[in-house]
Amino acid sequence: MPLKKRHKSLTAEFDYNFLISSLKDYAHPRRKINQLLKSGEIIRVKKGLYVYGEKFRTEPPSVLRLSNLIYGPSYISLESALSYYQLIPEYPHQITAITSKRNKSYHTPLGQFVYTYLNPKYYGVGYTIKQDSNGNDFLIATIEKAIIDKIWNDRKNILPHDLKSYLLEDLRMDKTQLIKISLSKLKKISLNYKHETILSLIEFIRDLKNE
Repeated sequence: MPLKKRHKSLTAEFDYNFLISSLKDYAHPRRKINQLLKSGEIIRVKKGLYVYGEKFRTEPPSVLRLSNLIYGPSYISLESALSYYQLIPEYPHQITAITSKRNKSYHTPLGQFVYTYLNPKYYGVGYTIKQDSNGNDFLIATIEKAIIDKIWNDRKNILPHDLKSYLLEDLRMDKTQLIKISLSKLKKISLNYKHETILSLIEFIRDLKNE
């Protein structure tokens, strides 16, 4: 009998302890896990984290939610968040996130997950909980924090007077989406940074709204 039918308590993604608990009726739960992996009924995303195999899913795994679970604390940001908010035209080939821990990258059967370090003093503000189309919760930067994270990450290569071309030409950001950015939220998040290019972003968005 398929694992999902036998153990309806299993969620879309599950950890090792939960899997062992769900297989407690088997004489050798670990041996059963290996069988499930070999048959493709479950897939190991990373050590201790699993999802259903393709033939046994009712919906595709939420890679945004998985990003939060694979390595943390973390939240979706940079290119993945900019794409989510339709600020940039491209959908990144990897899931990008910000973490207060060290840089990390995971190659998994569901794709690549890349985590970029951000100093904890900048980390604690500017992210929120969203839901995907299947109702899965995940942590993601607000639109304001996503832009600040991207600029901060690339700050060594951006001069304040080049910010406009960086956003509109290099990243090809959508003006109609940029106008939606809240100046008050942008100012609040930028208080800790005190960086010239971040301050230039506030001026740029203000000018854009006044066009």
